[in-house]
Amino acid sequence: MYEVRHRNLPVLVSGRERIPGRRRVRPKVRKIVDFGIRKLNPRQKEALANYLEMGCKNKKLAATMAGYSPNNAINDMNRILSRKPIVDALKKRGVTDDKIAEVIAQGLQAKHPFKPKKKDFHAIDKFVKEANRLLNNYPPVKIESQEKVVHIHLTMDDFAAYESYKKLRAEKEANKLLDNYPRQKD
Repeated sequence: MYEVRHRNLPVLVSGRERIPGRRRVRPKVRKIVDFGIRKLNPRQKEALANYLEMGCKNKKLAATMAGYSPNNAINDMNRILSRKPIVDALKKRGVTDDKIAEVIAQGLQAKHPFKPKKKDFHAIDKFVKEANRLLNNYPPVKIESQEKVVHIHLTMDDFAAYESYKKLRAEKEANKLLDNYPRQKD
């Protein structure tokens, strides 16, 4: 082992190790595939079953009970639930737009879990955002603009008029400066 200075820091390096450096990693391109329920692994099937048993209320708990990491459980459940056959299965189980609307309406009057007399503003904010997203109340992300072109054709008379305008403007500015300049008394 020997010591090497890397970015002014001492680093111990053995004979086979490389000096640490930056490594560029290219992101993997995800293919969009219509996976069916049969293609789910057992852990994904268990997470989906837990989610349906809980009445579609707690994604994180359903995923962690299936063995997913609590840190990434919600993202994993969102990935599982975004598959088309699963959305169809939720509809067959009775998850309808009316039930979703009812839950959102109840969420707008949410009470704080530790202080029942007070409203839970964080939960209400989440329900309002979700309701606005479903109602498409947000402005479009891409703003469409129209480009209009105006062509102005000037003649020699127009240039002469512009030159006389510039002279008049310069004379007016000079007169204004002379008027503001203090005069000496004789």
